[in-house]
Amino acid sequence: MTTSPRVSPAARWTGWVLSVLPALLLCFSASMKFVNPPAVSDSFTHLGWPMRLAIVLGVLEISVAVIYLIPRTAVLGAILCTGYLGGATATTLRVGDSFMGPVILGMVIWLGLYLRPARPRPDPAPPPPRRVRPAVAASYGNHKPTPSSTPCPACAGTASRRAPASDPRAASPCARPPSGPR
Repeated sequence: MTTSPRVSPAARWTGWVLSVLPALLLCFSASMKFVNPPAVSDSFTHLGWPMRLAIVLGVLEISVAVIYLIPRTAVLGAILCTGYLGGATATTLRVGDSFMGPVILGMVIWLGLYLRPARPRPDPAPPPPRRVRPAVAASYGNHKPTPSSTPCPACAGTASRRAPASDPRAASPCARPPSGPR
């Protein structure tokens, strides 16, 4: 298992705090959409959203917050939170309100994710062993001795031709060097 560089304990705690706070804000916003106090109705009317979407947006907020808090899916959660907050930014810009709240919240989400400790990742699989074709191996002198009834693949002669014992090619079944490039 390999991991990215170690994170100091202070940075780890800061990362988790910066991750939990935006998730809590999203969950609080979702709970307000479920309860539906008059302030939520007024803000939906001001922003031009129909009230029937309050429950859908509340479920969406809770979903992206939970996905963001799970370490295995945190990057996907941060992307989904960024998309949700991008819609909030566009809506507030459309009506002329301040858009800095969703932008700052999005930046805190990514900063929290950056400071969280990295989870271990499995090492990449080793490459498969390289196979050498028998014809290529024979051309480099790595051929095996063949029975005397079959021709030697290196010299196309018979295996009955033997090299003298003092010859370095004595391991070869024949006295001729293998054909082909060396």
